[in-house]
Amino acid sequence: MVKTLFAISGMLCLAFWAGPAFSQSVSGEKVHTLLRGVVGSLALPTGEFAEETVKKTGPATSGAGIGLMVYTPFGNSSFLSVGGEAWFTINKVDISSLTGDFGLMSETVVGSYKNVWLLGGVQIGFGELVGIRGLAGIVIAGYPDVEFSNLGKEMKQSADTDLTPGYGVGARYRFSPSFFADVTWLYCEPTFAVKRQELDVIFERVAERINRQESVVSVGIGWFF
Repeated sequence: MVKTLFAISGMLCLAFWAGPAFSQSVSGEKVHTLLRGVVGSLALPTGEFAEETVKKTGPATSGAGIGLMVYTPFGNSSFLSVGGEAWFTINKVDISSLTGDFGLMSETVVGSYKNVWLLGGVQIGFGELVGIRGLAGIVIAGYPDVEFSNLGKEMKQSADTDLTPGYGVGARYRFSPSFFADVTWLYCEPTFAVKRQELDVIFERVAERINRQESVVSVGIGWFF
């Protein structure tokens, strides 16, 4: 987590420092300023991430996200900006597909999919109100711990985080000088080294790699600062 915070801080500092360099203009031209915003959102899983159980790991449920974005005009362009974004999304696991193996009365401890998205971006603006972004970078993908127990039958499963490429597209609409609506689609495909312990008559330890397609639509409201 400390490394993650340093990475986020470094990316944002770079964007802040880059602003004055890219916003230079010739005398008499309008100077297009640095764009900074923070977004709070619903994180809605899509596709396989919302539907499929992969080797005793359930699909994701609707969650929450927070994003921080910094964009600066490219060469004082009125429509093209470059910058970066840092997102954190969290989605709890839907365990309904797993309870059949352990019974509805089983005791469960279920974690969440927690992802940190560190993405560079290019934004095309259509006037002052609308902007469309393309994103690419890295994702620190977190795997949910899952535990079940019922009548002597137990299962525990966990994995370390994975560093994987991430992509996205986004659109924003500025409905006031300080606030905007944002919709951003994020995608990554991490591979987790999963460790699972099962007790059902015999004790068994399993180590395997799980590939998971994770896609989220973030729908939220942002504030320019």
